[in-house]
Amino acid sequence: MPRSCCVFGCKSNNYKDDPIVATFSFPNDETKRKLWVRSINRADFQLSSSSVLRIKHFDEKFIVREGKFPCKDGSFITVLRHKLELTEDAYPTTLENQLKYLSKYLPRNRTTPSERRKRLKIQGT
Repeated sequence: MPRSCCVFGCKSNNYKDDPIVATFSFPNDETKRKLWVRSINRADFQLSSSSVLRIKHFDEKFIVREGKFPCKDGSFITVLRHKLELTEDAYPTTLENQLKYLSKYLPRNRTTPSERRKRLKIQGT
């Protein structure tokens, strides 16, 4: 049976529309677990072993979608993951049905000048 997201007002618990959705259990580390509970902002929340958060509540930079494996020749093979994971520093940031100031929209990662020049060269401008 699918697990329900514990974010208040989360409408993504409808598995008829989207039957395969990644959910993440709360971390075992006490400090991280407190950060997650504080981030979802529920005064009446009781953490249990079945408490989970849906993938949509995490910024894309926290989601690990591919794995890199070394070859004997020193190169790496990149493989898409079937089971998504979160980075060690992940915490819930996007809470749609709550007050706007409770969501934390993270800034985009900055690119170096050489990366910007390369991108512009590829675009032809």
